[in-house]
Amino acid sequence: MNILFAWELGANFGHLARQLPVARELTARGHQVTFVVRDTKLAAEFLTPNGYRFIQAPLMLTKPRLRMPTASYSEILLAEGFHESAALAGRVQAWLNLFEITQPAPFSSTTPPLRCSRRALPDCPR
Repeated sequence: MNILFAWELGANFGHLARQLPVARELTARGHQVTFVVRDTKLAAEFLTPNGYRFIQAPLMLTKPRLRMPTASYSEILLAEGFHESAALAGRVQAWLNLFEITQPAPFSSTTPPLRCSRRALPDCPR
């Protein structure tokens, strides 16, 4: 079974550090684990030495500038381009394509704004 770990928002090693022990246990139980990551440089440093493959997460290339630090999760989503419907639709389609290509079983997500969109993925658990 291919299990997908997704990291779309946030920075640094925090998301990967939390997901790696679970990935190790799943691998030990015979599952294939794939990471979809925001930062491929950090993933190469952190995941490659541990033997895990990774794919670039769909990202917004141009983003509005907001005050730093952001004051709420809504501001984080705004900073990530969630205010542009055409760009957001492209990212949702990219996630759907990624799911079709990787054929994952259940997946883990620490910040699921696009991966668990009820409109995009009606079978995604709440």
